[in-house]
Amino acid sequence: MSSLDKDQLTNAFRKNKFSRKVKTITIDQLFEENKLLEVDFLKIDCEGLDFDILKTINFDKFKINFLSIEFIYSSGDFINKKNNNIESVHHQFLSSEIFNLLEKNFKLIDHFGFAFLLANKNIY
Repeated sequence: MSSLDKDQLTNAFRKNKFSRKVKTITIDQLFEENKLLEVDFLKIDCEGLDFDILKTINFDKFKINFLSIEFIYSSGDFINKKNNNIESVHHQFLSSEIFNLLEKNFKLIDHFGFAFLLANKNIY
């Protein structure tokens, strides 16, 4: 199992656990360093930490045309409870902090399981 969340690793039932410190940068820093103001497609899948990453993006400064994210709702914990009720996942997403953050700039296009595809409202 790989994760950026210490609690998720601590609760995993695996014998071979280790941690490693790595240097990270924000999406904003990545865009700035590469002189990007717009990207066609950005996929974020960080094992439950997607919201923490999304909160750091300046959507007024950087235009993302399509955004794909994984939605693991912490209190719903759909994956661990083996809840495959897609209506339930969809409903939880629409009432989540992630959607509240994104709905100003993005429109939900589709989702498959826990993966959600959103499009920038300015292009779609």
